[in-house]
Amino acid sequence: MSGIEGTAARIADQPTSAHPEWIMLMFAMLTDMWFADPGWTFERRHDGVPLRVFRDGDRTRLMTPDRNEVNDTYRD
Repeated sequence: MSGIEGTAARIADQPTSAHPEWIMLMFAMLTDMWFADPGWTFERRHDGVPLRVFRDGDRTRLMTPDRNEVNDTYRD
């Protein structure tokens, strides 16, 4: 099985777990060594602010590295 069907089958076989309250941020480090690998996804940043998005059902939280909720700052 490959493509979407294969991905769906692999996801369906994964155990479920509770929604995390927090995930530690990984901060950028200045280096002369560039890294690129198709197996890695890099953090997207909006307006230069590192945020984490937590979604649990209908509830969505935008959190800063200091664990401040900033939903009202980003209404769109």
